[in-house]
Amino acid sequence: MADEIVNLSKPDPVPVEAKPKISLVLPTLNSLGLIAALGFLGYIKLYYKRPTITDVAEKSRILATKVVPSTLTEGIGTVSFGPLTINILPSPDGLFPTSPSSPKSRGKLHYLATAFTLEIRDKAQGEMVKSLKPFILDKLIQIVGKKSFHELATVQGRYILHSQLIDIANQTIARRTHSEAKELLVTNLYFTTFLVQ
Repeated sequence: MADEIVNLSKPDPVPVEAKPKISLVLPTLNSLGLIAALGFLGYIKLYYKRPTITDVAEKSRILATKVVPSTLTEGIGTVSFGPLTINILPSPDGLFPTSPSSPKSRGKLHYLATAFTLEIRDKAQGEMVKSLKPFILDKLIQIVGKKSFHELATVQGRYILHSQLIDIANQTIARRTHSEAKELLVTNLYFTTFLVQ
């Protein structure tokens, strides 16, 4: 037993295995993903511009959807929608009280004062369109009430509202008269008053 000397100070060397390569792959993939995300965000913020709505583009879109009537029975007619005042979404700047007893809420109240005339392709249909005025006005108030001051104060916002009103009038007339005519009755719209306050 005396011949056996135990060396406790140094253990036998264990062969070192090569570290797996996956420890290098994950940081590389994370770096590539981060670079791709930053590149995408940079492209969206710096280079990509949403196409602006212009009067030429909006007029061409309206003309593309408008079907030129083949025959007019009585000629072109108009139906006027008298002065309207419609509340729009409040803007976040300013304070207004909702009632004398309630706390103040954030927002400044705005409204749209407007009047417009619909141009219809058949003057004989004028009385029918006049009878549908309440339905058209109801849809108009629903759409305008969801718009903000900044949407309606721009030229693009007015053109969008212009095309939406023509679409509303044609859809309401088609729905209420149960007609499936391919020719649209309302061909144009003219604002006679447009004031956003």
